[in-house]
Amino acid sequence: MAVVDLKRDDMKIIDVALKYGYHSPTSFNRAFQSVYGIAPSLVKLDGVSVKLHSPLSFQMVIKGAESLDFRIEVKLSSNSNTIYSLNSSCCLLLHLNSSYFGGN
Repeated sequence: MAVVDLKRDDMKIIDVALKYGYHSPTSFNRAFQSVYGIAPSLVKLDGVSVKLHSPLSFQMVIKGAESLDFRIEVKLSSNSNTIYSLNSSCCLLLHLNSSYFGGN
């Protein structure tokens, strides 16, 4: 964590900023102050205490849905050679050219 790295004598603020994906000490300083309420330069001083935060973690669960029942309806348009296919379960309307099906 950045706080621990800042406490190390061999790590400069720019090194810590780069390690955590910041391109400049200024952007790291702003982000650090917004989280910890103290400048990174002050953390390097002896006797300064900072509240540590647990690392964030994200978990995404994707569950399968029930089986999807659908039907396809094929209709010829009265004004063109276009076939419309309707998937009624998803309310999806597909617009296909009839030449795909061997038409003119």
